[in-house]
Amino acid sequence: MLCLSCIRICPMGVYENKEGLISPVNVNNCINCHACEVACPVDAITLKN
Repeated sequence: MLCLSCIRICPMGVYENKEGLISPVNVNNCINCHACEVACPVDAITLKN
């Protein structure tokens, strides 16, 4: 089951739920705020600086 925390918390709309998978579809919008990384309860997201 997906928690969708990254989708809800991202201020730039980087992530979308596509067919049950969370995908970073708007990566150029990312401002490296790391909100998605902090919000993920299973540490599935790691941003590169």
